[in-house]
This record gives sequence, C-alpha cells and structure tokens, in this order.
Amino acid sequence: MNLTPPLARRSGPLGATRALPLLAWLLACGQLDPESVARPEPSRADASVDAQTPVPDDAGPGPSMDGTVITVRTTSAYKSTFPVWAAVQDGDAAWVRVPKPGATFAFGVTGARYGVAAACAEGQLQVRYATPDVTTVDVCNSGGSGSSGPSYFLRGQVRNADGAGWLSYTGTRTTGQALPSGGGAVSLELWTGYKDLVFGLRPSQHEPLTRVLVKRGLPLTETLGANPPVNLDFAVEGRDVTLRALAVTGLSDTDLVGHDVTWSVDGRSPFRLQTSEEGRAMSDTYAAIDPSQFRASDAYVLTVGAAKNGKSDQGASYLTGRFTKPVDLTLDMTFPNPVASLAGSAPYGRARLEFPELPNAYAYGLSAYSASKRTQWNVSVARSYFLPGEPTQVTMPDLSGVPGWSAAWGFPAGSPIAVEGTTRERSGLSDGTQERTTYDRGYSVTP
Repeated sequence: MNLTPPLARRSGPLGATRALPLLAWLLACGQLDPESVARPEPSRADASVDAQTPVPDDAGPGPSMDGTVITVRTTSAYKSTFPVWAAVQDGDAAWVRVPKPGATFAFGVTGARYGVAAACAEGQLQVRYATPDVTTVDVCNSGGSGSSGPSYFLRGQVRNADGAGWLSYTGTRTTGQALPSGGGAVSLELWTGYKDLVFGLRPSQHEPLTRVLVKRGLPLTETLGANPPVNLDFAVEGRDVTLRALAVTGLSDTDLVGHDVTWSVDGRSPFRLQTSEEGRAMSDTYAAIDPSQFRASDAYVLTVGAAKNGKSDQGASYLTGRFTKPVDLTLDMTFPNPVASLAGSAPYGRARLEFPELPNAYAYGLSAYSASKRTQWNVSVARSYFLPGEPTQVTMPDLSGVPGWSAAWGFPAGSPIAVEGTTRERSGLSDGTQERTTYDRGYSVTP
C-alpha cells in the first residue's frame, strides 16, 4: 500500500500510483477539528490542572444571572474533562470567577458580547468569545471516535464489455479494478460498509470517467462469506456522464494540494468521480452523474487539502463541501497569514494574532504553547464579536486578577511561545455549502 499523501507540487506531474483517499490523509495528519464530541468520564486527572497548584474555593458570589443566560457545557458525545477553574466576562467588564464549575454552569449577559475562560485538565486553558445570540458554549471537551457500521464481504463476478475500458468499483476498505478480458467475466471481491455500490468505466486507468452504474440495495449480510454471488454485466448496463471543471487558486508553486470529488449514494457509499488518480493537480475535472441515477438522498462531496510550502507544520488548509447540482468549481485556498505579536509580558506572556478581513470568515482562533512546560492556550472568537471598525485581533486575555488564578497557567518571561492561527470560513457552493478551516503555523513570540 502506498501511504504517500495525495499531494504534489503545483508544477509537478501527476503520479501514477494510488494514494490514500484525502479523508484518510486528513485523519492521519490529525487535522480534523478536536473541539467537539465528549461523554462524561471524569478521572483523577480532572481534579487539578497541576497537583502542585491547588485551586482555592473562595471564589466569591460568582457572576450575575441578569440578561441573556449563557449555558457553558463541558460534556458531549464521548468524554470530557471538567474545568478546575472558570471565569466569565459580560461585555468588556472585568472577568468574574465561577464558583466550583462542574459539567455545566450558567451566567447572565447584559452587554453586546461576552467571554468564557476555563482551566481544563493537564494545563489546557480555553477562552471563548461570542455574542448573546450564541447561548450555549462548549469548553474542556476532548475528542473521541464514533462507532463504525457493519461490514459486508462481497464476492461475485463482473462481466465487462469487450474493449469498453477500465472498470472500477469501490468499497469501504478496498477499490478493485478489472480490465476487459475478451468480454468474459472477472472475479469481484471486496469489503464494503454499504449495500449500495458504484461502478465506473474509463478509457484507461488515468482518464476521465465515461460511464457509471450504481447498484442499490444489494442482498448483503454481515456474515463473512455468507453473501450470495453478485453478477453484474456491464456489456448492457451503465449511464453516460458529463465532465465539469475543478480549479484550485491562491496557492504558490511551492505549496502542495490534494482534492477529491465523490458521489455519496444515499448518504453513504462514496465513489470517486475525479479524473486524476491522486487529485494532485491545480486543474482537473470530475464526472457529473446522469440525473436518472441521482436520487434526492445523494450528493456530491468535495474535500480539498493544502500544505504551505509543502509542509503541514508551516500551514494547512482543509475545505469540505456538499452539493447536488454539478457545476464548474473554482476553489480559493489562499492562506490568510495573520501577523503575530506580543500583547504583554507581565504577569505572564500573552500572544496576539491579527487576521486580515475575510468576507466569509465566521470564527478565528489562536493556539499557544511552550516547549518548556505543559501549558497550552486555545482562544476562539466569533466574527460577530468584533465591533464595526475593530481590528480582527485574537489575544490571550490577562486573567491574573481573577480569584483562584494560578501563575502556573501562564507563560513566564523569556520562554518562547509557539503560536498557531485558525480561520474558519463558510460560503455557498452550487445549491449547497462549503467550509474551510486554515491553520497558519510557525509563529513564535517571546515575552
């Protein structure tokens, strides 16, 4: 198996070997958003961020409940770590400590915006800034993995028309190809998580699709080897397709890109429609499915990944989209490149990122960490939080004046702070939507 990510330099040729699908590459790179999904499984690690810095209980009366009530959650679908300390901000007023925060807590907001700060387990500080129309905020959530569906083992024969071209079929774990063999039958064997399978014809392995056939509701069971043989005759089946353009813009010659367009059949079975084998070109095409084979529950699914200067540790951008009406696609993958600076050195080092104005952005983020200690900060700001004319700056706040604050949670003077910026964008895509998350990395400030 070739484990090379489906990326190539803008000016480089298309590779001939098969790479992992783009989604698998994203998972392997660990770039999927970790700020969701949790179920309550508190452990001893939840009791304190640092065993040497216990948090006192004298928090005072706590925040007011006047105005719009904001609920802060620390539990979700998989697991979570309860905050050992939390504070909230109403408008631009002083931060107020929340006494003994647990799985959930609430506070009131009378201003035009608010903030929530929480010290989570193992030295993680999370800060969320939003406006009162957002009445639920999640903090201290840890990622997890969901349960997988059933797997089916499909075995049978495929008959391809003599001279018809390169036949491909897709399952969950394997993709098989069968060249025509004098019009005779070719063995088919694959694992799949779906009872809907898609097959496609190409003139040769690396040329655009010309015909596609979907088989829905195949008689499959979960027992290995218990499925009845499935025989498909492509000499008489299949539908013609048309080609649509796909272009990636905004990247330099040294950046890498990978992209996929798949057909999601009944919301499940993904079949690759893109022309190039590895999705490495800046310009490509994909197949538009004949309407007679397309149902209301089907969709085109788009995924694009880019690495700044060919290295994801310098910057990475990921775009996903979903639509049902095929159109020519032009996808802007420009890196925002925020400007890093030091917001303050005392009583602890605080980093700042200023982002350019992006018309489709809905959230910005700053992550900061130091190699010399375990502390990590994560600050996220909703685009609506910024007042008209206010610069789009994401800054680590000064929380040292809030009761219970521990100096161990800050970055000391002389300790370099590694900084990463996150931009989240959302816009339309044909009759659907697209979202892009960009990580600008490699910044450093020293208090």
